[in-house]
Amino acid sequence: MKNKTVENKNTKDKKDSFFKNLVTSIKDFDKYINFVGEGVKKSFIYLVKLIAIFSLIVGIISVYDYSKKLNTIEKAIDEKISNMSYENNIMSINNNEKTEIDTIEDLVGRIIIDTSDLTDEQIENYKEELKSQKKSILLLKDKMILKYQTKQELGEQKYSDLLKNEAVSINKDSLVKYYKDNLANIYVYVGLSSFSAMFITYILSSLEYCLLLTIIAYIVALLIKIKMKFAAAFAVAAHAITLPTILNMLYIIVNAFTGFTIKYFRIMYMAVSCIYTIAAIFMIKSDFIKQQMDLQAIRSEQEKVREELKEREHERKEQEEKERAKKEPKDKKEKHPETPDVERNPEGNNA
Repeated sequence: MKNKTVENKNTKDKKDSFFKNLVTSIKDFDKYINFVGEGVKKSFIYLVKLIAIFSLIVGIISVYDYSKKLNTIEKAIDEKISNMSYENNIMSINNNEKTEIDTIEDLVGRIIIDTSDLTDEQIENYKEELKSQKKSILLLKDKMILKYQTKQELGEQKYSDLLKNEAVSINKDSLVKYYKDNLANIYVYVGLSSFSAMFITYILSSLEYCLLLTIIAYIVALLIKIKMKFAAAFAVAAHAITLPTILNMLYIIVNAFTGFTIKYFRIMYMAVSCIYTIAAIFMIKSDFIKQQMDLQAIRSEQEKVREELKEREHERKEQEEKERAKKEPKDKKEKHPETPDVERNPEGNNA
Protein backbone atom coordinates (compact mmCIF):
# COMPACT_ATOMS: atom_id res chain seq x y z
CA MET A 1 0.00 0.00 0.00
CA LYS A 2 2.85 2.35 0.83
CA ASN A 3 4.57 1.73 -2.52
CA LYS A 4 1.29 2.39 -4.35
CA THR A 5 0.87 5.73 -2.56
CA VAL A 6 4.36 6.81 -3.53
CA GLU A 7 3.74 5.75 -7.15
CA ASN A 8 0.48 7.70 -7.31
CA LYS A 9 2.22 10.76 -5.90
CA ASN A 10 4.98 10.51 -8.49
CA THR A 11 2.36 10.16 -11.24
CA LYS A 12 0.56 13.22 -9.93
CA ASP A 13 3.83 15.18 -9.88
CA LYS A 14 4.50 14.20 -13.48
CA LYS A 15 1.04 15.33 -14.57
CA ASP A 16 1.19 18.89 -13.33
CA SER A 17 -1.36 21.09 -15.05
CA PHE A 18 -0.38 23.26 -17.99
CA PHE A 19 -1.14 26.49 -16.13
CA LYS A 20 0.89 25.37 -13.11
CA ASN A 21 3.86 24.72 -15.40
CA LEU A 22 3.27 28.08 -17.07
CA VAL A 23 3.47 29.94 -13.75
CA THR A 24 6.50 27.90 -12.70
CA SER A 25 8.25 28.70 -15.99
CA ILE A 26 7.87 32.42 -15.31
CA LYS A 27 8.76 32.79 -11.63
CA ASP A 28 10.56 29.68 -10.35
CA PHE A 29 14.04 29.21 -11.83
CA ASP A 30 14.86 26.70 -9.11
CA LYS A 31 12.13 24.38 -10.40
CA TYR A 32 13.41 24.22 -13.97
CA ILE A 33 15.18 21.03 -12.95
CA ASN A 34 11.71 19.42 -12.88
CA PHE A 35 11.36 20.12 -16.63
CA VAL A 36 14.65 18.44 -17.54
CA GLY A 37 13.12 14.96 -17.51
CA GLU A 38 10.08 15.87 -19.62
CA GLY A 39 11.52 14.84 -22.96
CA VAL A 40 11.00 16.45 -26.37
CA LYS A 41 7.41 15.24 -26.83
CA LYS A 42 6.01 16.66 -23.59
CA SER A 43 7.93 19.92 -24.02
CA PHE A 44 6.62 20.26 -27.58
CA ILE A 45 3.03 19.67 -26.38
CA TYR A 46 3.52 22.43 -23.78
CA LEU A 47 4.80 24.75 -26.51
CA VAL A 48 1.83 23.94 -28.79
CA LYS A 49 -0.65 24.71 -25.98
CA LEU A 50 1.13 27.98 -25.20
CA ILE A 51 1.07 29.10 -28.85
CA ALA A 52 -2.57 27.97 -29.25
CA ILE A 53 -3.68 30.17 -26.33
CA PHE A 54 -1.55 33.02 -27.66
CA SER A 55 -3.06 32.64 -31.18
CA LEU A 56 -6.60 32.47 -29.80
CA ILE A 57 -6.22 35.71 -27.85
CA VAL A 58 -4.50 37.43 -30.78
CA GLY A 59 -7.31 36.19 -33.06
CA ILE A 60 -9.91 37.79 -30.77
CA ILE A 61 -7.91 41.03 -30.77
CA SER A 62 -7.72 40.86 -34.58
CA VAL A 63 -11.51 40.57 -34.80
CA TYR A 64 -11.87 43.58 -32.52
CA ASP A 65 -9.34 45.60 -34.55
CA TYR A 66 -11.02 44.53 -37.81
CA SER A 67 -14.43 45.57 -36.49
CA LYS A 68 -13.09 49.05 -35.76
CA LYS A 69 -11.77 49.32 -39.30
CA LEU A 70 -15.05 48.11 -40.78
CA ASN A 71 -16.95 50.68 -38.71
CA THR A 72 -14.63 53.38 -40.07
CA ILE A 73 -15.26 52.26 -43.66
CA GLU A 74 -19.00 51.96 -43.05
CA LYS A 75 -19.12 55.47 -41.64
CA ALA A 76 -17.06 56.88 -44.53
CA ILE A 77 -19.24 55.20 -47.15
CA ASP A 78 -22.41 56.39 -45.43
CA GLU A 79 -21.13 59.97 -45.50
CA LYS A 80 -19.66 59.94 -49.01
CA ILE A 81 -22.26 57.91 -50.93
CA SER A 82 -25.67 59.53 -51.21
CA ASN A 83 -27.24 57.13 -53.74
CA MET A 84 -26.37 53.91 -55.47
CA SER A 85 -28.00 51.59 -57.97
CA TYR A 86 -27.08 48.49 -59.95
CA GLU A 87 -29.21 47.20 -62.82
CA ASN A 88 -28.40 45.30 -65.99
CA ASN A 89 -24.76 44.92 -64.96
CA ILE A 90 -24.28 48.69 -64.77
CA MET A 91 -23.40 50.49 -61.56
CA SER A 92 -24.34 54.10 -60.80
CA ILE A 93 -23.06 55.86 -57.68
CA ASN A 94 -23.63 59.50 -56.64
CA ASN A 95 -25.26 60.29 -59.98
CA ASN A 96 -22.05 59.20 -61.77
CA GLU A 97 -19.97 61.91 -60.13
CA LYS A 98 -16.39 61.16 -59.15
CA THR A 99 -16.01 60.34 -55.44
CA GLU A 100 -12.93 59.48 -53.39
CA ILE A 101 -13.03 57.78 -49.99
CA ASP A 102 -9.86 57.50 -47.92
CA THR A 103 -10.14 54.51 -45.58
CA ILE A 104 -7.67 52.55 -43.50
CA GLU A 105 -4.72 51.74 -45.73
CA ASP A 106 -3.97 48.20 -44.56
CA LEU A 107 -7.59 47.11 -45.03
CA VAL A 108 -8.93 48.71 -48.22
CA GLY A 109 -6.91 51.83 -48.86
CA ARG A 110 -8.34 54.54 -51.11
CA ILE A 111 -11.68 53.93 -52.83
CA ILE A 112 -12.13 55.86 -56.10
CA ILE A 113 -15.62 55.88 -57.58
CA ASP A 114 -16.40 57.05 -61.13
CA THR A 115 -19.33 55.34 -62.82
CA SER A 116 -19.60 57.84 -65.69
CA ASP A 117 -18.87 56.95 -69.29
CA LEU A 118 -15.09 57.03 -69.43
CA THR A 119 -12.75 56.81 -72.36
CA ASP A 120 -9.95 54.26 -72.50
CA GLU A 121 -7.46 57.06 -71.88
CA GLN A 122 -9.26 58.16 -68.72
CA ILE A 123 -9.34 54.56 -67.44
CA GLU A 124 -5.60 54.22 -68.12
CA ASN A 125 -4.99 57.42 -66.14
CA TYR A 126 -6.93 55.96 -63.24
CA LYS A 127 -4.84 52.78 -63.44
CA GLU A 128 -1.63 54.78 -63.22
CA GLU A 129 -3.05 56.53 -60.17
CA LEU A 130 -3.86 53.16 -58.58
CA LYS A 131 -0.31 51.91 -59.14
CA SER A 132 1.02 54.80 -57.06
CA GLN A 133 -1.06 53.61 -54.08
CA LYS A 134 -0.19 50.77 -51.72
CA LYS A 135 -3.73 49.46 -51.75
CA SER A 136 -6.81 50.89 -53.49
CA ILE A 137 -10.05 50.13 -55.36
CA LEU A 138 -11.48 51.80 -58.45
CA LEU A 139 -15.22 51.35 -59.00
CA LEU A 140 -16.34 51.92 -62.61
CA LYS A 141 -19.75 51.50 -64.14
CA ASP A 142 -19.21 47.89 -65.29
CA LYS A 143 -16.22 46.62 -63.30
CA MET A 144 -13.85 47.21 -60.41
CA ILE A 145 -10.08 47.46 -60.60
CA LEU A 146 -7.99 46.44 -57.57
CA LYS A 147 -4.48 47.43 -56.54
CA TYR A 148 -3.03 44.76 -54.24
CA GLN A 149 -0.52 45.57 -51.55
CA THR A 150 1.63 42.51 -52.25
CA LYS A 151 2.09 42.97 -56.01
CA GLN A 152 2.30 45.74 -58.57
CA GLU A 153 -0.11 44.24 -61.10
CA LEU A 154 -3.72 45.38 -61.06
CA GLY A 155 -6.67 43.02 -60.89
CA GLU A 156 -9.95 43.50 -62.72
CA GLN A 157 -13.34 42.04 -61.84
CA LYS A 158 -16.49 42.62 -63.88
CA TYR A 159 -19.72 42.96 -61.92
CA SER A 160 -21.42 40.51 -64.28
CA ASP A 161 -18.81 37.83 -63.48
CA LEU A 162 -18.93 38.62 -59.77
CA LEU A 163 -22.72 38.28 -59.65
CA LYS A 164 -22.70 35.42 -62.18
CA ASN A 165 -24.93 37.31 -64.63
CA GLU A 166 -27.89 37.04 -62.29
CA ALA A 167 -30.61 39.62 -62.61
CA VAL A 168 -29.77 41.49 -59.42
CA SER A 169 -30.92 44.94 -58.40
CA ILE A 170 -28.83 46.67 -55.78
CA ASN A 171 -29.19 49.98 -54.00
CA LYS A 172 -27.53 51.56 -51.00
CA ASP A 173 -30.09 50.28 -48.48
CA SER A 174 -29.96 46.69 -49.75
CA LEU A 175 -26.16 46.73 -49.75
CA VAL A 176 -26.02 48.01 -46.15
CA LYS A 177 -28.58 45.39 -45.09
CA TYR A 178 -26.60 42.60 -46.77
CA TYR A 179 -23.44 43.82 -45.05
CA LYS A 180 -25.04 43.88 -41.59
CA ASP A 181 -26.71 40.48 -42.06
CA ASN A 182 -23.35 38.87 -42.88
CA LEU A 183 -21.28 40.79 -40.34
CA ALA A 184 -21.14 37.85 -37.89
CA ASN A 185 -19.90 35.55 -40.67
CA ILE A 186 -17.24 38.12 -41.54
CA TYR A 187 -16.03 38.20 -37.93
CA VAL A 188 -15.94 34.40 -37.68
CA TYR A 189 -13.96 34.19 -40.93
CA VAL A 190 -11.53 36.89 -39.78
CA GLY A 191 -11.13 35.22 -36.36
CA LEU A 192 -10.46 31.74 -37.79
CA SER A 193 -8.13 33.10 -40.46
CA SER A 194 -6.22 35.14 -37.91
CA PHE A 195 -5.98 32.18 -35.48
CA SER A 196 -4.74 29.81 -38.20
CA ALA A 197 -2.22 32.29 -39.59
CA MET A 198 -0.94 33.25 -36.14
CA PHE A 199 -0.70 29.65 -34.95
CA ILE A 200 1.27 28.45 -37.98
CA THR A 201 3.52 31.53 -37.99
CA TYR A 202 4.27 31.53 -34.26
CA ILE A 203 4.67 27.78 -33.86
CA LEU A 204 7.32 27.83 -36.59
CA SER A 205 9.05 30.93 -35.22
CA SER A 206 8.86 29.57 -31.66
CA LEU A 207 10.44 26.28 -32.76
CA GLU A 208 13.19 28.30 -34.43
CA TYR A 209 13.78 30.24 -31.20
CA CYS A 210 13.66 27.02 -29.16
CA LEU A 211 16.29 25.34 -31.32
CA LEU A 212 18.53 28.39 -30.98
CA LEU A 213 17.99 28.47 -27.21
CA THR A 214 18.60 24.72 -27.04
CA ILE A 215 22.04 25.26 -28.60
CA ILE A 216 22.72 28.10 -26.14
CA ALA A 217 21.60 25.92 -23.20
CA TYR A 218 23.81 23.06 -24.38
CA ILE A 219 26.86 25.32 -24.75
CA VAL A 220 26.33 26.94 -21.34
CA ALA A 221 25.93 23.49 -19.76
CA LEU A 222 29.24 22.39 -21.28
CA LEU A 223 30.99 25.53 -20.03
CA ILE A 224 29.84 24.96 -16.44
CA LYS A 225 30.54 21.21 -16.75
CA ILE A 226 27.02 19.77 -16.74
CA LYS A 227 26.19 16.79 -18.93
CA MET A 228 22.90 17.75 -20.59
CA LYS A 229 21.17 15.85 -23.39
CA PHE A 230 19.37 17.53 -26.29
CA ALA A 231 15.92 16.63 -24.87
CA ALA A 232 16.74 18.27 -21.53
CA ALA A 233 18.11 21.41 -23.21
CA PHE A 234 15.02 21.62 -25.45
CA ALA A 235 12.73 21.31 -22.42
CA VAL A 236 14.52 24.23 -20.73
CA ALA A 237 14.26 26.31 -23.95
CA ALA A 238 10.55 25.54 -24.44
CA HIS A 239 9.73 26.79 -20.95
CA ALA A 240 12.16 29.73 -21.18
CA ILE A 241 10.12 31.41 -23.95
CA THR A 242 6.96 31.43 -21.82
CA LEU A 243 7.36 34.96 -20.47
CA PRO A 244 8.51 36.47 -23.81
CA THR A 245 5.47 34.90 -25.53
CA ILE A 246 3.12 36.40 -22.94
CA LEU A 247 4.86 39.77 -23.26
CA ASN A 248 4.43 39.53 -27.03
CA MET A 249 0.72 38.87 -26.57
CA LEU A 250 0.36 41.86 -24.22
CA TYR A 251 2.27 44.02 -26.69
CA ILE A 252 -0.17 43.07 -29.49
CA ILE A 253 -3.14 43.88 -27.23
CA VAL A 254 -1.71 47.28 -26.23
CA ASN A 255 -0.84 48.03 -29.84
CA ALA A 256 -4.39 47.19 -30.98
CA PHE A 257 -5.97 49.51 -28.41
CA THR A 258 -3.46 52.38 -28.35
CA GLY A 259 -1.23 52.06 -31.41
CA PHE A 260 1.84 51.98 -29.13
CA THR A 261 4.88 50.34 -30.77
CA ILE A 262 8.29 49.16 -29.55
CA LYS A 263 10.94 49.38 -32.28
CA TYR A 264 13.26 46.68 -30.98
CA PHE A 265 10.69 44.37 -29.42
CA ARG A 266 12.07 41.26 -31.18
CA ILE A 267 15.52 41.92 -29.73
CA MET A 268 13.98 42.27 -26.27
CA TYR A 269 12.03 39.02 -26.86
CA MET A 270 15.22 37.10 -27.64
CA ALA A 271 17.17 38.77 -24.82
CA VAL A 272 14.60 37.76 -22.19
CA SER A 273 14.53 34.21 -23.57
CA CYS A 274 18.34 33.96 -23.35
CA ILE A 275 18.37 35.34 -19.80
CA TYR A 276 15.77 32.78 -18.70
CA THR A 277 17.64 29.93 -20.40
CA ILE A 278 21.05 30.80 -18.93
CA ALA A 279 19.60 31.48 -15.46
CA ALA A 280 17.76 28.15 -15.56
CA ILE A 281 20.97 26.27 -16.47
CA PHE A 282 22.86 27.86 -13.56
CA MET A 283 20.00 27.00 -11.17
CA ILE A 284 20.08 23.42 -12.44
CA LYS A 285 23.84 23.37 -11.77
CA SER A 286 23.18 24.65 -8.24
CA ASP A 287 20.53 21.98 -7.69
CA PHE A 288 22.92 19.29 -8.93
CA ILE A 289 25.59 20.44 -6.48
CA LYS A 290 23.04 20.50 -3.67
CA GLN A 291 21.84 17.02 -4.56
CA GLN A 292 25.42 15.73 -4.66
CA MET A 293 26.08 17.25 -1.22
CA ASP A 294 22.91 15.66 0.11
CA LEU A 295 23.95 12.30 -1.38
CA GLN A 296 27.41 12.67 0.16
CA ALA A 297 25.85 13.41 3.54
CA ILE A 298 23.60 10.37 3.19
CA ARG A 299 26.55 8.17 2.25
CA SER A 300 28.51 9.49 5.24
CA GLU A 301 25.62 8.70 7.59
CA GLN A 302 25.25 5.26 6.04
CA GLU A 303 28.95 4.61 6.59
CA LYS A 304 28.62 5.64 10.25
CA VAL A 305 25.66 3.32 10.68
CA ARG A 306 27.63 0.44 9.10
CA GLU A 307 30.57 1.07 11.46
CA GLU A 308 28.25 1.13 14.46
CA LEU A 309 26.61 -2.10 13.33
CA LYS A 310 30.02 -3.72 12.88
CA GLU A 311 31.11 -2.64 16.36
CA ARG A 312 27.90 -3.94 17.89
CA GLU A 313 28.30 -7.21 16.00
CA HIS A 314 31.91 -7.48 17.20
CA GLU A 315 30.88 -6.77 20.81
CA ARG A 316 28.09 -9.31 20.56
CA LYS A 317 30.48 -11.97 19.32
CA GLU A 318 33.00 -11.19 22.08
CA GLN A 319 30.26 -11.46 24.68
CA GLU A 320 29.16 -14.80 23.25
CA GLU A 321 32.76 -16.05 23.34
CA LYS A 322 33.11 -15.05 26.99
CA GLU A 323 29.85 -16.75 27.94
CA ARG A 324 30.86 -19.85 25.99
CA ALA A 325 34.26 -19.89 27.76
CA LYS A 326 32.57 -19.75 31.19
CA LYS A 327 30.22 -22.62 30.38
CA GLU A 328 32.88 -25.08 29.09
CA PRO A 329 34.52 -25.99 32.54
CA LYS A 330 31.14 -26.71 34.10
CA ASP A 331 30.16 -28.97 31.26
CA LYS A 332 33.39 -30.98 31.60
CA LYS A 333 32.84 -31.50 35.33
CA GLU A 334 29.31 -32.74 34.84
CA LYS A 335 30.31 -35.19 32.11
CA HIS A 336 33.52 -36.54 33.89
CA PRO A 337 33.12 -36.42 37.73
CA GLU A 338 36.35 -37.15 39.81
CA THR A 339 36.57 -40.70 41.54
CA PRO A 340 38.21 -41.16 45.04
CA ASP A 341 41.78 -42.60 45.04
CA VAL A 342 41.13 -45.98 47.03
CA GLU A 343 43.31 -49.02 46.86
CA ARG A 344 41.40 -52.08 45.98
CA ASN A 345 42.46 -55.63 46.75
CA PRO A 346 42.88 -57.29 43.47
CA GLU A 347 41.89 -60.59 44.99
CA GLY A 348 38.89 -59.14 46.65
CA ASN A 349 40.02 -60.04 50.22
CA ASN A 350 39.28 -57.78 53.14
CA ALA A 351 42.20 -56.30 54.99
